[in-house]
Amino acid sequence: SSSLTQSACSSYSLNGQIYNSTGTYTQLLSNAAGCDSTLTLNLTIRQPSSSSLTQSACSSYSLNGQIYNSTGTYTQLLSNAAGCDSTLTLNLTIIDIDTTVSLNGTTITAVPGAIYQWINCDNSNLPISGETSQSFTPAVNGNYAVEITLNGCSEISACTNVLISGSNVFDLSKVVVYPNPTKDKILIDFGSDLQFAELSVYAMNGKLLNKINTQNSRQILISLENYTAGLYFIEIKTKEGNFSVLKVSKL
Repeated sequence: SSSLTQSACSSYSLNGQIYNSTGTYTQLLSNAAGCDSTLTLNLTIRQPSSSSLTQSACSSYSLNGQIYNSTGTYTQLLSNAAGCDSTLTLNLTIIDIDTTVSLNGTTITAVPGAIYQWINCDNSNLPISGETSQSFTPAVNGNYAVEITLNGCSEISACTNVLISGSNVFDLSKVVVYPNPTKDKILIDFGSDLQFAELSVYAMNGKLLNKINTQNSRQILISLENYTAGLYFIEIKTKEGNFSVLKVSKL
């Protein structure tokens, strides 16, 4: 006779016999001499477990070292306290904020359905007192953006250049950018030779990524090779104060 003490997750197999619960079991076998051999199994069955988690987050969510960037249902296979499989199901909602703004004359308008705070990009992104509506009409020339808050999350739009004087509005019909979308480089055609132009490349969050000056040229080639895929804004200013803002998509 002999005895065996074992533990297992869910089930345990011994000599072709499967056991699914904790207990003491006996098997009658034959030993080397051809006589009865009694085997006693002292078995502990440990059980796997499962659980679910529902979460919402801004931009991304981290769980057990894994980062998730989009809404969905995800499964992680872990170990529980008993050392067996533990299946964790994550029901995740990523709050996506649309920071698109439109410029009509000198009025900037954000998408509806959120909380707003307009800011002055030319003054260290300081909030403008009392300007918390969906639309904002500045009193002076400058670059302005809006901080949009939705379901506890906040994002800042790209800066928009506003010129109060109608005589300084750049002729958008003359500006051509191609290819758009692009994988690496874009060519900007001003429509005519410019004595001087300053081009500023902004990310969606309003961060200035690059500034380029050009003189006595009609076209300029700008590289986006080192930028991640997404939407970028290119602001063009002439020495006379004329401006244009181009939207470029990087693949």
